[in-house]
Amino acid sequence: MKVLITGANGFVGKNLQLQLAERQDVEVVCFTREHSVAQLPALLQGVDFVFHLAGINRPQDPAEFVTGNADLTQALCNAVAKIAKASGKKVPVVYTSSTQAARDNPYGQSKRTAENALFALQRDHGVPVHVFRLPNVFGKWCKPNYNSAVATFCHNIARGLPIQINDPAAPVTLVYVDDVLRRFIDLMDGADAALDADGFALVAPQYTSTVGELAGLIALKALPISEYPDVVPPTIVVRATYPGANPKVIAETELFSEAELMEMALVDRTAFDDLVKGQATLEQLRRLTNTMNVTLVRSWGTSMQPLAQPAVDALKRVWERFEKLGKIGLDGPALAEIEQGLQLHEELCRLSTPRQMRDAASVVDEFRKKANVARH
Repeated sequence: MKVLITGANGFVGKNLQLQLAERQDVEVVCFTREHSVAQLPALLQGVDFVFHLAGINRPQDPAEFVTGNADLTQALCNAVAKIAKASGKKVPVVYTSSTQAARDNPYGQSKRTAENALFALQRDHGVPVHVFRLPNVFGKWCKPNYNSAVATFCHNIARGLPIQINDPAAPVTLVYVDDVLRRFIDLMDGADAALDADGFALVAPQYTSTVGELAGLIALKALPISEYPDVVPPTIVVRATYPGANPKVIAETELFSEAELMEMALVDRTAFDDLVKGQATLEQLRRLTNTMNVTLVRSWGTSMQPLAQPAVDALKRVWERFEKLGKIGLDGPALAEIEQGLQLHEELCRLSTPRQMRDAASVVDEFRKKANVARH
């Protein structure tokens, strides 16, 4: 299959190129800022599917909204219609519109005009069209102060820079880029369209929050342990009179302190956040993998075990992608699966003694040694 990606070097386009590079049955043709609209018909020759991702959202001249969104899309529609009339081949088009298309600002008007051109292409020529009014998309290669509030908040908070929040209570809807791309590729592979009541294509899952909550969550993840409030762990005094009782035995029955729990969670959460942003090191990936394996072992035989396994499987996929492409990254389901695994790990640590967690870690180490011996 031959596909055309317009806006191929943009945030969504780069992520899509990466995923399609794993497909040996897909040939990718790119339309970027280096191309002219006049080159579209030639680039469409032999193409079986179009991902129309190109667009303008922050121009210096508002007139660029029209040329970069409405006019470009109309030119694409004209070229696809010409193919349909000449050969009968109906090349499906996926289009990334925006929830702003429902508004009467210059950007929204230009996106709405582009949508109408595509729906006319579908109506007049029978070309399958999938128009996505996407909310705030976040993920790797998202530009701060450009694509997404998530990228901007992460960039500024990580560097100790101020962030601007005009209305903390303002609602925000987010969707992860890999979830968007999974739906795009499903459509490319022939999946049935899923539309809302207004005829726009659907993507899930989506996450709702407020701007204030979003900024607070990101800021909390970046807060160093030295800035945490002082926590005085409870003092437990145990007296035993039976033979053989000693402080060592008693100490091994004490749970982790709140400070210890915070420190462990902070390291794992930082590694996970870097993994989400596409910035994780191999050492961070190894730590997350070890954490999830320990969680799985510690949960054996309990109702928590089924919750731990998806996170372990998700990290296996991360390692497989790294071994194949040399890059560390997440697929769509992995984000939620590893997040759930970390929550489970934190709860198990809260309910376990250090000795119990060390025992689970020892089991993982033993499995790892046996696996290394088997490979050699």
